[in-house]
Order: sequence, then structure tokens, then C-alpha cells
Amino acid sequence: MGSHTLIKKRKDMPRAPLPKCHGGEGTLDWIRVLDGEDTKGRHLNFMHDDILPPGTSIGVHRHEHDRVLFRGLRRRGYDPG
Repeated sequence: MGSHTLIKKRKDMPRAPLPKCHGGEGTLDWIRVLDGEDTKGRHLNFMHDDILPPGTSIGVHRHEHDRVLFRGLRRRGYDPG
């Protein structure tokens, strides 16, 4: 696996509304930062930058063969447990 730097411009990243993500409420703003081709040979499957407007949620679902990292900016998230 070679070392390289990947630079992408925000305007070139696919972006779409994603309603009721995993059965959640509302519509999140889905932006694909990195996909499988970008991360091939790495310990990363993909990276999204998802914007959840107030009242929007992601439904309960499992990740059995991977991990998820969340980072909140400017707002506070809520995890009902």
C-alpha cells in the first residue's frame, strides 16, 4: 500500500437529500467525502459528511463489521441510550 495524499474539492463531492435515513425522522443532507475507491487498501470503508437539520434523526441500526465515528459541530447531539 503506497502513501499518497488525496485532495478533493467540496463542490466535487456528491451531495443529495436522504429522507428517513435508516427509518429515522426528517431528511438529512448527505455528502460523500470518500468512497470505496478512495479508501481502497485502507482501514476505512467510506466517509460521509451528513448534516442533520433540527428534528432530523438517523434510525436505529447495527454496524457488525465496522465502527462509526460521530463528530458534532456547533450543536449538541442526543443519544437515547
